[in-house]
Amino acid sequence: MNTVKWSSITCLISLVSFSFTVGAQEPESVPVAAPPAEDETTDRLNALNEKVATIEQQMAAVEQRAAQQEKETAAVKEELADTRKQQEDLMLSVAELSTAEEEGRLRIFGFMDTSFTASFPEKKGGSYKWDTPVFALTPRRNTFYMANVNLFFKSEMTRTLEALVETRFTFQPNGNVYQYPIARYMEDADGNVVLVSTDGTWDRTDTTVSNAYTGDFRLGGVVMERAQFDWKPVDWLNVRVGRWLTPYGIWNEDHGATVLISATQPFMVKHAFVPGAQTGLMVSGRGFPTDLLTLDYALTVSNGRGPMDEFYDLDSNKALGFRGRMSLRIGDADLSAGAYVYYGKYTDTTNLMKVYMNSTFSGFAEGMDDPVRYVETTTRQYREAVIAADLRLSFKGVSVFGEFVRGRVEYLKASQIDPIRPLMIGSSPTIPAAEANYIKQAGYVLGAWELPLSKFIGEVKIIPFAGVDFLSPHDVYDYDSLNMIQFGVNVKPAAYVSLKSNAYCVIPRGDTPIMSTVWYWTNQLAVSF
Repeated sequence: MNTVKWSSITCLISLVSFSFTVGAQEPESVPVAAPPAEDETTDRLNALNEKVATIEQQMAAVEQRAAQQEKETAAVKEELADTRKQQEDLMLSVAELSTAEEEGRLRIFGFMDTSFTASFPEKKGGSYKWDTPVFALTPRRNTFYMANVNLFFKSEMTRTLEALVETRFTFQPNGNVYQYPIARYMEDADGNVVLVSTDGTWDRTDTTVSNAYTGDFRLGGVVMERAQFDWKPVDWLNVRVGRWLTPYGIWNEDHGATVLISATQPFMVKHAFVPGAQTGLMVSGRGFPTDLLTLDYALTVSNGRGPMDEFYDLDSNKALGFRGRMSLRIGDADLSAGAYVYYGKYTDTTNLMKVYMNSTFSGFAEGMDDPVRYVETTTRQYREAVIAADLRLSFKGVSVFGEFVRGRVEYLKASQIDPIRPLMIGSSPTIPAAEANYIKQAGYVLGAWELPLSKFIGEVKIIPFAGVDFLSPHDVYDYDSLNMIQFGVNVKPAAYVSLKSNAYCVIPRGDTPIMSTVWYWTNQLAVSF
């Protein structure tokens, strides 16, 4: 039993020895890294410090360069600003020099036109009605004529001051017929037409003068269209004094022959429903609320109408007017609308110098403080209120525009009308009729299309047009109320040249003995220079 006990103890000791032996061999099979040496750690730390120092130096260099660049940028900006200022000063000096050179310089330009007109009255009984009284005022024969030879004289004294004079040269009054003799016929008891009386004589003006050195020639005339002085310090203020074109409608102010589409004027312009020009003061201006919208205004104070209103007013009542206009542009579309209101008084007078003499005509009458007296008598006077409106629409070469005017005339001192007019209006020819209050109105619409042919014909413009016009100058005496239709083509081979071929038909409204339907064909060459 002891033997077994010692054997067990021996086995236990052997097992413990084996375990220790195995445990001692494990470090060789799984080696563990040894901790770094002290010198290696110091080297790595020094390297990191050097790298940080290098980066700091680089950052300092970058900051230094940035500061330098900022200084250089500021210097460049300062130099650029100085250069721009020098450029602006130079441009201003050039402008001032150009202005100084232009100051007081007189510019001369103008336009002229030559036309050929043929007339074709209506037929009656197989023959033309050439005996209609309308041909006393309009061409009966095919004829060449020159309606406008206009010269402009313009001077821009300063940037804000300028003067403009427009004159129209004319061959008239040579050839003017001031009156036609009127022969009155009646039927006698037997039905025969007999002459009763003849009033007036034939009177055609002849301005021919003889000159021993240059031969005979005919004197013409000069029409002072306008003579105005402008002060325009800003866009919204323009002060104009003198003789100026009335700021109404489309046709009146832009009246150059090369600018107008048609070769014939609208009735409302021919009959001066609104005064074409006035003498006085006009204040106008223009504003731009947005890039698309433009607003214009004008206030007018003038002599109004009168027998010599260009330079003298025969009453103290000044005519007043106001013009408003807006223009809107949206893409390819242009729209403008405006109106002008006019109110004034027309006065005509006769003058008489009264001298009170004594009974022997050897001196003034005794006992009178003022034996010589100047007496002015009003012979004709009326008040006039007129409103004129205009509208224009343009889109991609197509334009439609028109004007309408309506006015009322109220007589304060009516005069007798000429003896022939009662015949025309159905009154007795032996009782002269006096002028009566009346309403007048007229208007037109015209459409034009600039054909898109530029890729085929270059800068040449071909513009066909057509329109209608109407006239009612007197709602009491309507014998001269008219309608008109027209069509034609306007060719512009250059900006300053216009060729027009224009056919129009004048048609009387109602039954009138002085008018008949007449076709006219007008061809016109207009040139600006």
